[in-house]
Amino acid sequence: PDMATDNPIFVVGFSNEDFGSDAPADGSEDKLEAAIIANYKNHIASSDDAVYFALPGSYQYKDQAGLSWYNAGSGSLSYLRGEDFTYKFRPLGGANSNYLWYDQLYSKINTGKVKKKIALAKGAWKSIAGGADKTSQALALWGWILQDDAKYIDGRLNQYLKKTDEEAADQDTLNQQAAAWVDLMISLWQLMRPGSPSKANYEAEIERYLTDDKLLERPPSIVVSTAVIIHAPRYTPSYIVVRSVDYLSYLTGVTAKANFHFGR
Repeated sequence: PDMATDNPIFVVGFSNEDFGSDAPADGSEDKLEAAIIANYKNHIASSDDAVYFALPGSYQYKDQAGLSWYNAGSGSLSYLRGEDFTYKFRPLGGANSNYLWYDQLYSKINTGKVKKKIALAKGAWKSIAGGADKTSQALALWGWILQDDAKYIDGRLNQYLKKTDEEAADQDTLNQQAAAWVDLMISLWQLMRPGSPSKANYEAEIERYLTDDKLLERPPSIVVSTAVIIHAPRYTPSYIVVRSVDYLSYLTGVTAKANFHFGR
């Protein structure tokens, strides 16, 4: 297969792999963040729950392309086309840092009895976000996060999530951060195919965050990695969108015994 374009494709999804006994015993925010970064720096999102954001040079092949992952057992590339493809393979264009539902989410938290993020649980967040289709706004948001130099992605995510350097944030700051996190997850949930397992997985992950379900053992994380699009005439479709690490594994013939576990 040959590289079809040098335009980058960003793969964005969530990770909630078990962190377990590696979590710092004292639970301090700084140590926990450092441990999470060290533990997950080589992890990527499962392609099942990821969105592939493509610049125009790559997105032009959308009608001839399918998503792929490396099957270490067979040494081949397996692929997905189907109806999910049009939801998972999205164009990057425009850039806007506006929140989608933040104001309504934050207001819901502050009008609850306990004034904490639990007020958004049990589907309350979905009653807010489930009305209008904000696909274009979600695409513009990720266009802003992923634009230009990749070294600024962390900074834009931290800005959007209202991250602070304070060791002990007050409850209102925590509520703002919770509303921003749910808003960001909704932006990806909004892009999933209605009724799909992927959409249900985002719903479950949002609920897990809101109810503090094993967050230390399985820290909720947004994961950004890259993919390439290759031209492979022997395959149908002939253009294959594949995560960069899968393509490298395919080229080097990684075996099932030595395979990195990145998920499908």
